[in-house]
Amino acid sequence: MDDNRTMRELAQEALAIQSCFNLSSIVHSFSRCICRLRAIAKEEGWEDEQEIRRHPISVLFSNRIGYLTYSTITDEVVRAMNWAAIETTAMPTTED
Repeated sequence: MDDNRTMRELAQEALAIQSCFNLSSIVHSFSRCICRLRAIAKEEGWEDEQEIRRHPISVLFSNRIGYLTYSTITDEVVRAMNWAAIETTAMPTTED
C-alpha cells in the first residue's frame, strides 16, 4: 500500500496519539509515520538522519512513548506540539 499522506496528516496523527494508551499501536503508527516523513524529506531534499530524529513528528511520538514508560516532557516536546498545532490549522496548500 502506498502512503501518500501529507505533512499535515502526519502532524494530525502525531497530535492524535497524544491521548492514546496502547503502546504497541503507537509504536506501529510511529514506524509508519517515520517512513512517510523520510519519503517527504527525500522528495523535498532535506533528508538527514538528525533532521528526522529532531523533527516535531518524531518528538511527539517519542514523547508519548516516553510518557507511557514514565519519562518527562521537555521544552523540545512543547515546541513540537506548537509546530503540530500550527501545521494542522494552517490553510491547506495545493499539495494537501
